[in-house]
Amino acid sequence: MKIKINHEILDFNLNEVVRQARASKYGSASKKKKLMRDLYFQIKPQVKGVLSGKYHINALWLVPSKNRDLDNLLLKAILDCMQENGMLVNDNLNHIVSINHSFEVVKKDKQGVEIEFVEVA
Repeated sequence: MKIKINHEILDFNLNEVVRQARASKYGSASKKKKLMRDLYFQIKPQVKGVLSGKYHINALWLVPSKNRDLDNLLLKAILDCMQENGMLVNDNLNHIVSINHSFEVVKKDKQGVEIEFVEVA
């Protein structure tokens, strides 16, 4: 199953998350809550049923430039959103057995991430 999310990459960047948390613990919590709400409305129509098996995840980050560290991009908010809203049973190691990250440079209005869940037999 594939999920496509069109959203500003900066919201998934670990350095930005840390910067916001240092500025205000309440501000960062508020930002995560808003992000998860926005993600829900993009993800829910794409997920039929509950993902309850074991999965390899392939994340294709659609970035507007190569001036970004791939190792700072996080799926945390996406997987937390899916789990909290009953689309994914759990995002622990019993259900997510591996995560592969790659990138593609796209126009700024096309940035986001494509996530493929490949069920392990």
